[in-house]
Amino acid sequence: MAFLKDRKLAIKQAVDAGDLGRLIFLLETEKTTWGKTARKRRDEALMHALVVGDESIFKYLLSHGAVVDMYLIDFLPGHSVDLLLDSGWDINTVMPSSGHTVLWVFIQNEDIVQGLLDRGADLQADSHAKSLLPTYSQIPVDPSDIIERAAYLATPAIMDLLIAHGARLENSVPFHAVAELGDLNDGPAKLHAMVEHLQALGMDINNAHQFYPDDEALTPLETAIYDDNIEMVKFLLEHGANPMTGGLSSDLAREVLGPDVALVEMLEAFERSCRQNPEAMQELFGTEGLPDQPQPIAFAEHDESR
Repeated sequence: MAFLKDRKLAIKQAVDAGDLGRLIFLLETEKTTWGKTARKRRDEALMHALVVGDESIFKYLLSHGAVVDMYLIDFLPGHSVDLLLDSGWDINTVMPSSGHTVLWVFIQNEDIVQGLLDRGADLQADSHAKSLLPTYSQIPVDPSDIIERAAYLATPAIMDLLIAHGARLENSVPFHAVAELGDLNDGPAKLHAMVEHLQALGMDINNAHQFYPDDEALTPLETAIYDDNIEMVKFLLEHGANPMTGGLSSDLAREVLGPDVALVEMLEAFERSCRQNPEAMQELFGTEGLPDQPQPIAFAEHDESR
């Protein structure tokens, strides 16, 4: 094990020194002995050359079978982006450790996204359709998939870039992505801006989506409830999520909300407020969100000692 660590360090040092001859020697001698490990060392050397900006080593390794894999590095400096994009590497390559393209990886960086799109990044190239919702990873690739990735990670400006280059809002479920993977601890203002932008583009935060034919359709609010994410439930309610649109069933309340007193009480209070002030509810949700004869949700009994 110590030998492998020493060899890895020696390869890194050769790249740092720009010593291609030494690097080739280290990789060739390891290749004859270690097989799969040698291939990983070659890929690590390629990515380290990209980070330090050594064009000759990067292009040599790329032409000799090394694979670009962003998940082997922690960050990518600006000069490295230029080297990567100008190297002739196919930017629509699916990276082995993740099954994703470079566009998917750098969706939060507007400059990189712009550069990739200008150079022909394919919005359908990612092989993990709907992988942001792991339960539904077998749904076919569609240009809307990148919309959902951007919804919980990117900015409105990046969203507009994607749409301008062919990403489709129709049939996408960005609010479900926000509900399941949005990180409110990483700055709620960013998610707030994206949700408002999507609503301005005509997306409905109360849209229920059926991921599989045999499954019930869920709203983004119900998705957050299933995840028992009370902060996301609050966030969605603040942005117009209507608990009566999806019709939270008694079964859902018992199975999911029952043990969570705080979450149940929040939804009950929200519903009471809506019922006591229908004008306010109509202002929030429009006439379509106001049932003619609203029925109370049958919540389970709660143990206040929990």
